[in-house]
Amino acid sequence: MKTLPILIAALSCLCLVQLASAGDCPQDDPRVPDRIMVGVSDGASIEQFIAAFEATHIEHEITLKVVDSIESRDAYLLLLGPPGLPPAVLDLLEEDLPNYPGLTDWSDFGYEVETAEGGSGSLWFNIIGGGGVIYANQYPVELMGILPAQKLSTGAGVVVAVLDTGVDASHPALSGRVLGNGFNFINNTTNTDDVGDGLDNDGDGLIDEQVGHGTYVAGLVSLVAPDVRILPVVVLNPDGRSDIWIITKGIYYAIDKGAEVINASVGTTYRPNAFEAAIDEAKALGIVVVGAAGNEAAECREHPAQISQAFGVVATDDEDVKADFSNYHANTFISAPGDSTLLGGKPGQFDPARSIASTIPGGGFAYWEGTSMATPFVSGAIALIRAQHPEWDPEHPPKQDFEFIYNTVEDALVSTAVNIDAQNPGFKGMLGAGRIDIGAAVLLGPVAPTLGDIDIDGTVGVSDLLALLGNWGPCDSCHFCPADLDGDCLVGVPDLLILLGNWG
Repeated sequence: MKTLPILIAALSCLCLVQLASAGDCPQDDPRVPDRIMVGVSDGASIEQFIAAFEATHIEHEITLKVVDSIESRDAYLLLLGPPGLPPAVLDLLEEDLPNYPGLTDWSDFGYEVETAEGGSGSLWFNIIGGGGVIYANQYPVELMGILPAQKLSTGAGVVVAVLDTGVDASHPALSGRVLGNGFNFINNTTNTDDVGDGLDNDGDGLIDEQVGHGTYVAGLVSLVAPDVRILPVVVLNPDGRSDIWIITKGIYYAIDKGAEVINASVGTTYRPNAFEAAIDEAKALGIVVVGAAGNEAAECREHPAQISQAFGVVATDDEDVKADFSNYHANTFISAPGDSTLLGGKPGQFDPARSIASTIPGGGFAYWEGTSMATPFVSGAIALIRAQHPEWDPEHPPKQDFEFIYNTVEDALVSTAVNIDAQNPGFKGMLGAGRIDIGAAVLLGPVAPTLGDIDIDGTVGVSDLLALLGNWGPCDSCHFCPADLDGDCLVGVPDLLILLGNWG
């Protein structure tokens, strides 16, 4: 891994200055021709849907077989046969999918998903020296008021799920902040390291071109909210590619593991009903899903960023001008820094005062740019706000509606956003509420209580200790477990040590 940054830089000398060309939104990402997914309605069964669908299309000898499921949501991935169906038949089947009321709540054909940077060919460039200093002092820190915000909140007690390529938990800037209960949905293992597989997965002649994407995103979340806990959920292969079923599984996993914020720097031009259902559930629990607007330099709708209940993020530069690669749209939620500037236009040589820097696997730092880099700044800001309000997570049944949390966070970010219309003639109304002002948004709330102050009385003492001991063991609900101070869904020795360390 230590030689990978140099190798990637050598292979990609021009890609960061030509992320995308202007134009219309491209066609839908490729369809996966033999996969269908459905959410089964209450009172129905997957067997009933399969029988009805096969009977409707008996002339094409259609068969469906369950190959995967999300049992807690009655959602299923189905293998479509026979193999080799012509596109016209697939179009017919896709058009018919919504026509089973009472049997399904939602349905989708499979479609591919990838990082915004994967679609544009963007790769990171290693910082040879002084990376940690550049990372800590990059332009978004002052521009968005991150340091004043951190005087009120550091994100302690909040879990941000990073749905991506994985996270290097051993990186010095992330050490102790990455939870061990993540999952890898690409390999179906608990190994969430951000590593390559040595394969050219997409046949483009490059090996593992998006390795490091998840670690980079996690580093920017942590830059904003240094005491946050990162839940790594691997939903992208090393080339930064996946499909909507795997992303959907990742969203539900993050919900079930107690994430308050879900960072999804991924996208597809196809609008999945599966995403809609998952994000609607997240909103009802007060969980915010933050997505990257995409890098096609077009008025283009990438999902989940443009799902109605998600926070879609446009990328801007150090002068609040829309990045030339960034998508834009009237339905976008907000803008954030995501642009990096070359020194004298020289490939691979970046201006430290005008570029985005973050963590990469192996302990190093690198420059990168893209809407994927703008997105974690927003996720980190939400974590700061959530940490200011532990009273938002009382011990109630997890199905209770906590949509007010989502609405309060939304209002805080929108009401304090910086108007950037003057800097962006021609894009009025297309860049969300404006550029996020983290300092101003956090200033609306109180000082975050000390982690361990379970009863929120201003001190960590005997009553908090008794509350922690009374909840010892696995949490009944990961999302509502105030005594779980480290966010791992288990009240145990690490939580006790945190409480005792903050005693008084």
